[in-house]
Amino acid sequence: MLVNLLKPGERFSVDGSVPSRSARPSISATVRPTPPGLYDSFLPAPTPEQDPELATALREPVTVIGSVLAEMGIDATTIIPLIRALRASVHGFVDLELRGDFGLPDDIDDSFTTTINLVIETIAGHSTRDSLT
Repeated sequence: MLVNLLKPGERFSVDGSVPSRSARPSISATVRPTPPGLYDSFLPAPTPEQDPELATALREPVTVIGSVLAEMGIDATTIIPLIRALRASVHGFVDLELRGDFGLPDDIDDSFTTTINLVIETIAGHSTRDSLT
């Protein structure tokens, strides 16, 4: 899950740029959950009434990603829809992978990297900044 992008005690630093292509494979490698079953254990996300501690922990990636998008120049009204699009893309890919639905012999990691790159480029396209290089 995206929360795994940060190591314990590590702070997220943002300069307003889109992650470079060289950084994206490492991002791809960290957002897919292990061990099997971990991903499903977070679905559906609990409400604060059901599990206040877990609900707070699961909100943290939204806060971090929202901050990144805001610093990229993404309009505040677009941040949650873009986070949902990112989540849906990752969820769909992970769900298909866990079910063994990628039957072609092509490298699944390459396909996941392509998915993440497409989402990042789409998000960057929503920036109000002239350039995110």
